[in-house]
Amino acid sequence: MNEKIKKLAANLSELIPKSDTPQEVYDFLIPVMQKQSDYFNYLGPDNIVKLIIYIYSYNQGKGFNLGDKMINSLGFANLFTTEGKEFNTTCSSCDGSGEVSCRDCRGGGHVSCEKCDGSGVIPCEECDGEGCEECDGDYTTCPECDGDGEFKCTSCDGDGKEECHDCYGEGEVSSDELVYDFSLIATWNQQIKDSCELNMNTDKPAMSEYDFDRLRDEYIVLYYTYDLHEEFRSEVEINEIYCTFYSDEPTLKLTKPMRIFNDSDDIEPYFYML
Repeated sequence: MNEKIKKLAANLSELIPKSDTPQEVYDFLIPVMQKQSDYFNYLGPDNIVKLIIYIYSYNQGKGFNLGDKMINSLGFANLFTTEGKEFNTTCSSCDGSGEVSCRDCRGGGHVSCEKCDGSGVIPCEECDGEGCEECDGDYTTCPECDGDGEFKCTSCDGDGKEECHDCYGEGEVSSDELVYDFSLIATWNQQIKDSCELNMNTDKPAMSEYDFDRLRDEYIVLYYTYDLHEEFRSEVEINEIYCTFYSDEPTLKLTKPMRIFNDSDDIEPYFYML
């Protein structure tokens, strides 16, 4: 099968611009795979990884010798990192609107006139509306509310709503969950492989984000997703790379956009480690 992949790599190298890294080959190859998804689905993700590396090797003018060495050293790891940002969830008090019913007018926008008790009229002050020799017991328009029986609520200016006191009008509140980014990489770098294997499913970082970026040409990010969130069971350091899975022969699958992901783990990376 490798010979077939090498032949395909030589043919595809004419369609793929010369790339400085296997990552660039992968990024250029994805639109090609999307157009020919039936064929590449048949080819399978394991062979696609080999194809990426063989195209890179061939385009470097080194035939397939470099590619063979890289493939023979391949390891795969699920990684995640966080910047420590708390995940904001919808405020339950206002259902995300940022507003609640005004407490003074109970959402009606108006409050009852206290002088006339909302009736709009007041009884004769002499007889309290009962009638007497000196007065006829008539009711007169309430001078406080001009007969309206109510006033516009000053707390909400008649809107009936006020800012939610739990989320301060934002509609969201912070949670105990942290936002994190997740990736699956294929690497032939021994330092990365050793560190991932040693620290897999522990609360110790596999490496710093600085070292990971420094070794950027030594791996391919096969799958990447961001803004995931979960409550971690132990403390994690920000801007550090954690490994939740490492294997030389994982079970790989293809997504619809023709990105490769690891099917032997749930996409959520912390369930064992933290």
